Amino acid sequence: MENKIELSIGLVIQMLGPSLLSLPYIIHDLGYGSAIIQFVVCWLFVFAALYYVVEASHYTKSTSYATLSERAIGKPIMKVTSVFYTIYYIGHCACLIQISSDSIISFTRNIFNKEFSKAATAAVVSFICIFFCLFKSTQFLHKIFTLSGLLILILIFSVLIYFAESWDSKKMCEFENDTEFYKIAAFTGNFGHQIKLFAKYFPTFQCMFQIHSFIPQLIQQIPGPPLPKKNYVQLQSRIAVSISSLAYIVIGFLSAVMFGNLNKVNLYDSFDPCYTPVVDLLYIAYSILLVVGVPVSFQPLKFGLLQLVKKTGFLWTLLLSIVFCTSCGVVAQIPSILTVYGLFSASAGFFICVLQPVLLWYFHSQTKAKYRFMDQIKFVQNEDAYENIQKLNEGQKYETAQEVNPMDEDLFINDIKIGRKVVCAIIIVLMGALYLWSFVQFGINLIQEIRVALKK
Repeated sequence: MENKIELSIGLVIQMLGPSLLSLPYIIHDLGYGSAIIQFVVCWLFVFAALYYVVEASHYTKSTSYATLSERAIGKPIMKVTSVFYTIYYIGHCACLIQISSDSIISFTRNIFNKEFSKAATAAVVSFICIFFCLFKSTQFLHKIFTLSGLLILILIFSVLIYFAESWDSKKMCEFENDTEFYKIAAFTGNFGHQIKLFAKYFPTFQCMFQIHSFIPQLIQQIPGPPLPKKNYVQLQSRIAVSISSLAYIVIGFLSAVMFGNLNKVNLYDSFDPCYTPVVDLLYIAYSILLVVGVPVSFQPLKFGLLQLVKKTGFLWTLLLSIVFCTSCGVVAQIPSILTVYGLFSASAGFFICVLQPVLLWYFHSQTKAKYRFMDQIKFVQNEDAYENIQKLNEGQKYETAQEVNPMDEDLFINDIKIGRKVVCAIIIVLMGALYLWSFVQFGINLIQEIRVALKK
């Protein structure tokens, strides 16, 4: 039971990553009306996507996102999703490293009046992450990572207290321009401007709830028969989305309203006009725990990449860890965490949060039919017992999981109705347009930030 609770908390913490600190700025930029629409659309899509990811993970008995894609969709899609999962998590973990290094710089500057180099600090944090990524078992890291949930809870209560105390006066502290606080519009700009902002931030909103890669491994880690495990993970994934959504609403909307025009890309930077050492202490503690989030996020990626290249051993793990953490450290030099997260969400998020879940839905009935024996297994002692049940079920011959490729089976393709193909195509085209626009906009932001950095 304790293991199940830790895994459930881990799902919530995985969703509350770097996007949590940038959300108030995004909501203020969008306006609360447009932000509410974004949330509703993303919730509906995420709930549906996670349902089919859990279903496919259960029926295919996959241990990683790579084997899930191969068994349920096909090897070509598996290779594509492996590449883009890697790209996404480089951006995600780069944000974690950037937040951690920025917090160290801010802490030493405000407390000890000494400022470290951003590049050097990010390099040290990246080196520490390499060491953690070499751990064969990350159960200990998962236990530490769950502690960040306590700090997020403290942050939520801090925002609630600040909001309640400053509601009557409509100002958080004695600031030279108090009218900057508590200013937010329902919609910013005209209709065309709203559509552009909606498309720009939609991938960021959708990728906030990205836990798809953890689902296959999560199901296999839980002991017990397959069907109860599937039902448990279905329930826990919905609870995790609901809890993280509540945290996003409290921190995102209340902070966006409270800080008004003073909202910064990093929530902790928004406290600068009303600086207090407590904020720095909370920031540094939260950021240190985020460092542990890098190897935790790298774990499913590591399994998928090792399966893709069909290699094992310490040297390959070391090589992947060095390349991954070094890449994250380089990307972390981009000044804005929102630009990093938005750019990588827009470029890789389409394949992770849209294409893969839509194709899993597309092939769901065929996957369920091929692996229907999984719902009949009452107790499985080991992998051999699983294979025997698979082959002997109802006297029908089944292919082994390694040989399954629904995209090569004419029977499966012909059974798919035209209506599902049309809906699938419409979703992919519309979502693809949103993600492409977002990628272009954040690409422009990146170019502008590089120009500003070069002028300094």
